[in-house]
Amino acid sequence: MRVGFAWGGAEGEAFRDVLRSFSRVTGATVEPVVLPANEEQQLSSLSRSQQLDVALVSAPGIMRRLQQANDLVPIEDAETRTEIARGYDPIWRDAASVGGRPYGVLFKATEKSLMWYRTDLLARTGIVTPDLPASWSALVADARKLAQAGVPPVVIGSAASAGPGGNGWTLTDWFENVYLSVAGPNLYDRLARHELPWTDATVVSALATLADIWGDQRLVNVGMAPPGSMTYLDSLARFGGSPGVGLYYEGDFVLTDLGHGGPVAATIGTFPFPPAGALHGGVVVGGDMAVEMRAGRAATLLLRYLASPEAAAAWIGPTGNFLVSPNRLAPSRQDRRTAIVDVGSAPVVRFDMSDLAPPDFGAGSEWRDLNGFLRDLQADPAMVASIVQHYASVLETDATAAYEALPGAG
Repeated sequence: MRVGFAWGGAEGEAFRDVLRSFSRVTGATVEPVVLPANEEQQLSSLSRSQQLDVALVSAPGIMRRLQQANDLVPIEDAETRTEIARGYDPIWRDAASVGGRPYGVLFKATEKSLMWYRTDLLARTGIVTPDLPASWSALVADARKLAQAGVPPVVIGSAASAGPGGNGWTLTDWFENVYLSVAGPNLYDRLARHELPWTDATVVSALATLADIWGDQRLVNVGMAPPGSMTYLDSLARFGGSPGVGLYYEGDFVLTDLGHGGPVAATIGTFPFPPAGALHGGVVVGGDMAVEMRAGRAATLLLRYLASPEAAAAWIGPTGNFLVSPNRLAPSRQDRRTAIVDVGSAPVVRFDMSDLAPPDFGAGSEWRDLNGFLRDLQADPAMVASIVQHYASVLETDATAAYEALPGAG
């Protein structure tokens, strides 16, 4: 049985351990196939050329594209369905379903509502743990304090590779957290389904809020590569290295990736992404799901195993890559340096909006125009209002084209 996944490095090796554990339990032979991360949206053609039996995909939008192309086998196995029903909350079940029918198992979860900070650098301005910002305005104020103290406040990396360009995937995560608190969960859901235009006042408000930080040349990537041209790992190396950067935003995977992007700071922690609107405590999540691409007994057994708490436990531990699992029956590892919590305890949880979107607008492009938005804000901060309006219209044009291309649209 051939199993495709895009994870590399320590993460990829950890998943290989999961597959080896499955082989020991079942006796099945598994051949891992590493997929090109930047071609995951082309998994349909890859699955045919490489004859994959099971694949791990990183977005519901990609899974739904595969289902529409008849490249997926629905989950009919009663034991797998039982494992999913008893171990997964609706948000995870819905993300891996099409029309209420399960097609995938949400194997790995990511919490994306975390701000990371360097306590050694924040201490220079008198910011200590109890004083960490609890609102967007307080975050902006703290970033300005860092700048006044000569500490680079914020670093952002979004390019897919070195040099200009990139798909803006980290920028979508910033937007989703701001939008959820500004607009609330109902409008978040409507925008995710494109039932609300991207020119809506709530979108304009969220983009204008981001401009408080993104459009201030004193706060973002000071003395570094321009925003939108630095890769995610390069930005992480700047944050965790020397002299370092005070604040950093991204998901719980930062804790693992710091080991790849640069020296881990001696003092590092997190606080919840500060709300920019009325909703407090909302959490944005992402996740990777296993899907069956060729019907077979071994593939069915693997999905059943990945739906179990035993499989999640293979990736949780003192050196594991999981901090929390989407499977509520699996143990969770709480890292002393982080504020990562079980997402089930959050008042409002929503799946990553760009991952829900069609790949042409979501996981395949990640609203790449947000890179232009960020660069334009930095280049001409006096023109925030017109820049915000322009990019809201650009995003609406891109979204309309992607959603109208869906089967049955119109």
